[in-house]
Amino acid sequence: MGISNISVGRRSHKVKKEDRKPFTPPFTLGDLFGYPEKTTGNQLLDAVSEAIVNHKFTTAKEVAEYLDLEPAKLNHALQIFVDMTLGEIVSAFVFYRVEKYLREHPDETLDQVAKATGYNSKSAVAYIYKRFGKGTPRAEETRKSKKAK
Repeated sequence: MGISNISVGRRSHKVKKEDRKPFTPPFTLGDLFGYPEKTTGNQLLDAVSEAIVNHKFTTAKEVAEYLDLEPAKLNHALQIFVDMTLGEIVSAFVFYRVEKYLREHPDETLDQVAKATGYNSKSAVAYIYKRFGKGTPRAEETRKSKKAK
């Protein structure tokens, strides 16, 4: 769809389709993963990162309530800055947290991993893995151990 007319004052200017530039957000998810060692300089993004990392929130609703913002407005702002919704950002952070924990504690059960990473059940951890296309946490572990042999 896109914008075809831009109005400035009383004048309307046509924008040719070939002159439209694709939107690229100023920050990436990788910029957020550096928190707390590296901040983005954007107060909203840093607050979202801080809420997820320090408080181990696992849902977008928890983050929005903590920041005292309406989820829809927060989603809209995040779409502008990182081209992702709050739910996608939270899921990515949680997946990163689970993966890191599994690397550091390979012998723990999924129930222990779930509790340590902010989830109530092992099925939630398995769901995150499936959502990001990694299969199950234990299947990933088995695959890595077979490669090492």
